[in-house]
Amino acid sequence: MRQGRWLRRTEAAIGPIVVAALTAGGTVVRAGSTRPRLPAARLAATPCPGTSVCPSQSTPTASPTTQISFRGIPFRELAAATIRVTGSASGARTGRLVADSSGDGGSFCPSRPFTTGELVTVATSYRVCGGRGDTVRFGIAEPPPPLSLPAFPAPKPASAGDFQHFTSRPDLVPPILTVTKDTERSPGDILLTRSALPGAAGPKIVGGRNGLAWFHPLPQGTAATTRRVQRYRGQPVLTFWQGRIDAAGHGAGIDEILNDHYRTVATVRAGNGNQADLHAFLLRNDHAWITAYSAVGWDMTSIGGPADGLVWDCIVQEIDIPTGNVLFEWHSLEHVALDRTYQRYAGTSPLNSAADDFHVNDISPQPGGNVLTSSRNTDGAYEVRVASGNLLWVLGGKHSSFRMGPLTFFRLQHDAVYRPGALVTLFDDEDQPPGRLPARALELRLDTTTMTVALVYQWYHRPPLTVASQGDIEPLPDGHVFIGWGQQPNISEFTVGGALVLDAHRPLRFSYRAYLEPWSAEPARRPAGAVVIGPTQGADTLCASWNGATDVARWQVLVGTGPKALRVIATVPRTGFETRVAVRTAHRFFAIRAVDAAGRPLKVSRIARPVRPGHVTRG
Repeated sequence: MRQGRWLRRTEAAIGPIVVAALTAGGTVVRAGSTRPRLPAARLAATPCPGTSVCPSQSTPTASPTTQISFRGIPFRELAAATIRVTGSASGARTGRLVADSSGDGGSFCPSRPFTTGELVTVATSYRVCGGRGDTVRFGIAEPPPPLSLPAFPAPKPASAGDFQHFTSRPDLVPPILTVTKDTERSPGDILLTRSALPGAAGPKIVGGRNGLAWFHPLPQGTAATTRRVQRYRGQPVLTFWQGRIDAAGHGAGIDEILNDHYRTVATVRAGNGNQADLHAFLLRNDHAWITAYSAVGWDMTSIGGPADGLVWDCIVQEIDIPTGNVLFEWHSLEHVALDRTYQRYAGTSPLNSAADDFHVNDISPQPGGNVLTSSRNTDGAYEVRVASGNLLWVLGGKHSSFRMGPLTFFRLQHDAVYRPGALVTLFDDEDQPPGRLPARALELRLDTTTMTVALVYQWYHRPPLTVASQGDIEPLPDGHVFIGWGQQPNISEFTVGGALVLDAHRPLRFSYRAYLEPWSAEPARRPAGAVVIGPTQGADTLCASWNGATDVARWQVLVGTGPKALRVIATVPRTGFETRVAVRTAHRFFAIRAVDAAGRPLKVSRIARPVRPGHVTRG
C-alpha cells in the first residue's frame, strides 16, 4: 500500500492529513496539490513559542522506528510531564525517555515500531511549536519494496603514471595531484575525497607545498566524501562520510570523526532507521547535522508518474552525538510539492525506480535557530525554522520568495551556505542544457526586507569547465576563495580581486568537494622505513615515510649492531611523502626517527634487519 492511497483512504475516517504546515494566511495544503508562494517576510516575523517536537505536525513519512523528540524543555520537567502517544492502528504506545546530552530535552523511544500507514497522535501538557495546541499528529510511511540500485559509476581507469607508489608503504596508491599554478596561495592543507577506483578510493590530504601528507585507502566498493577539518569538544578533528554510493548519487553509510592521532573518537549514524547520506556532515558543539534519503510510496501524478509510485524523501537530521538522539528531523515531502522539480519522470528502471524530485545536497545551520538546505533538482535553497520545521523562504527555483537580480539565477547548485552579512555562497553547476554552459561559483547578497537578491561576485575557471554535478566554494580567512570543481578534477584558489593563485588537477574525477584548511597531526602509528639492498656495498637506499604526520621536518637514520645499540649516523631534510637517502648496511639493525622543525624527536620506526641484495626490508 502506497502513501498516496493511504492519505485518500483515511481522510474521511480521521480527518484531513496536512502535508505542509499552515502558511501565514492559514491555507491548508494536501498531498499532490500546488502550494502557494511562501509569504517569506511575514513568516520570518512570526514568533514560534512552545516546545519543539519531531516528527513535526503533519509529517506524512515518518519512519516506523521513529523516536519522538522534545526540545526546549529541561529533561527533568519532561520526565514528569504527561505524554500520550497513540497510533491509529496500533493504539496506545509505551516506551522510555532518553535525555539529550545537554539536558535540554529528550526523546521518547517506543518499545516497538509503529504500524506502517497509521496516524500517530502525540498529546503533551505543553504548547507545541507548529502543532495544534498541545498535540502533534504525523503519519508513518510504508516502506517500499526492496530497491537494488547499481553502484555509482567509477571513473575511467587512469594510467599507472597517474598514481603515486612508495617503497616504505606499498599499500598506499593515491592519485597524483598536478599543480599547474601556485603563487601567493593561502596557507593550509588541501583536503580531497572520493575516487571509486580500487586502491585509490579514500580521503587524502596534500600538505602545503610538500606533497602528500595523508592517504586513507578504503575497502573496494566504498567511497568517502565531505572530508574537512572541524571542531569537536573544543578540539580540531578530521571528519568525513564513508559508505556506498548508488547510481542515483545517494549515499548509505556513516560519518566518522578522527582526532589528531587519526583515531576514531566518534561515529555518527543517522537516526530513525535511516543511513547517513554522503552530501553533508557538519558539527556544531556535540551535535551533527546530516542528510539521509528514504524511498516511500507517493502519489506522483503531479509530475507525470503513477498515483501509486515511489519517490525519494529527503531528510535533514540534527543528531546528539553522545546519545544518538535525533534532535531535529525535516522531510522534503512534507514541505515541497513534487511539481517544484525540474526533473522529468523517467518511468521505471533499476536507476529510476524512485523519483528524485528534490535531491538534498547541503545544509547550513545558523546561530539564530534556522537552517538553510539546498535542493539540486528544484534549483532552490530553502530556509527552515528548526523549532517547527516550517519553511521561511525559498531562494531560486520555480517560485522564489525573492526577486532575483541580474546574473543571480542558478541551476543544479551545490554547497549553498549562509555567510555573515546576509550573504549566500554556492556552486552553480549550470549544466542545462548538458555540456553547454560553464560552471561558476557565486556570492549573493540577500535582502529579506525588500526580498531581493543581488550578485556580489562570480568566479569562472579558465578555460571554462562544464560541470554536471558536485562542487563547492570556500571563503578563506584572508579573503581568498577556494573552489572545488566537482565532477571535474580541478581545484582553484582566487584572490579578492579574482586573480588565480592556485590551479591544480588530478587524473580522476569526482572529488565531490575540496577544502583548504590547516591541519596538524601526529599519527598513533609509527613511521615506516624500508631499506633497499643494492648489489654492492654502499649502493643501498633507505626510504622513510609517516602517513598523516604534518610536522616532520627531518629524518634521522639510526643504525647499530643490536636493537638497543642504535645511533644516529645521518640527518636529512624531509623531501615529500617519502624521503630517500643512501645508506650502508654493514650494520645489522636500522630504524628511522622523525624530527620536527624545532629539533624535537618524534616517533621511531620499528627496528629492522637488512637481509640480502635485491631485497626490501621494512621496519
